[in-house]
Amino acid sequence: MTEKKLITQIGMKLSGKVAKSLTRMAEESGQTPTTVAKALLLAAIRQAEEGEAKPVPSYLRRFYGEPEEIDELEE
Repeated sequence: MTEKKLITQIGMKLSGKVAKSLTRMAEESGQTPTTVAKALLLAAIRQAEEGEAKPVPSYLRRFYGEPEEIDELEE
């Protein structure tokens, strides 16, 4: 048997300012804006549920308030 999974699709309109920020983060990370938006949403949900931040890509560190210098420590 195959188990059915609940999937929710979200359609959102973003302001020009937010769209610009999302595009900038996508360019910085080499990802698409959709991928970055999904990662930001999932990170926000995880943080809201668990109340803790886990290691995340550099473009998400700003969301969590972690310093960019962590990149240097990881290399």
